[in-house]
Amino acid sequence: MRPHPTDDRSGTPADTAGVARFGARALLSVATLALGAAAFLLLWLLVRRSWAPLQELDDGVAEDLNALVSGSPAAVAVLRAITTLGNTSTLVVVFVVLTVVLLVRGQRRLAVFTAATGLGVAVLVPLTKALVDRARPALDAPVVPLPSSASFPSGHSLGSLVAVTVVALVVLPSVRRRARPWVVALAVLVVLAVGVSRLALGVHFVSDVLAGWALGAVWVTLTAAAFRGWQHRSGTMSREPLDPLDAAPEQAP
Repeated sequence: MRPHPTDDRSGTPADTAGVARFGARALLSVATLALGAAAFLLLWLLVRRSWAPLQELDDGVAEDLNALVSGSPAAVAVLRAITTLGNTSTLVVVFVVLTVVLLVRGQRRLAVFTAATGLGVAVLVPLTKALVDRARPALDAPVVPLPSSASFPSGHSLGSLVAVTVVALVVLPSVRRRARPWVVALAVLVVLAVGVSRLALGVHFVSDVLAGWALGAVWVTLTAAAFRGWQHRSGTMSREPLDPLDAAPEQAP
């Protein structure tokens, strides 16, 4: 067990700081869940009702971006390379390798967290696509063949957000504090790039990408919260990354 920040547990600054950090993270998790779920459900409802303003935005962006890149084979090649970061095969490799590495390092709970999060993506994407069953953009001159699956939500956007977030959560504790903002910025850049590539290639609408990000944020927040709760219910303070509180488990709100 890790030594407690204080011995008397009498509400000293160290204990207070630990509880404050826990409270801030809990509040952020609740906000992410609420906003992500609300955004996804709203987009789902608007798509099902064919809300005219959203439909115009979706169609306009799809046509404009397709026209922008259709005359540049080099741009299409770059976009296709970027979009592979969200491919199913890429996501499988990321989650499997990360899980195996964590198991080899003896970090079993983190390995369960990564594996469960990855398996959830494999269920969420086809399930939500089947429920909404939205057709892909119909373009005059598509630059790539349209996938056979439904369009809403974007599986690449959802999967890349979840995978990048999980990798960042596992890696950040071992990164120097000064370098952490750069890691976060790189993670955000990758997620944005994958989403934009799906739009520019003409295989998704804006609402598909936004819904993928929203649902991905909800899922990774749920699994991270479950992992933190598992740590505290174990009754010991883990030495693994992602430890949510420096105070003793019984002191957690």
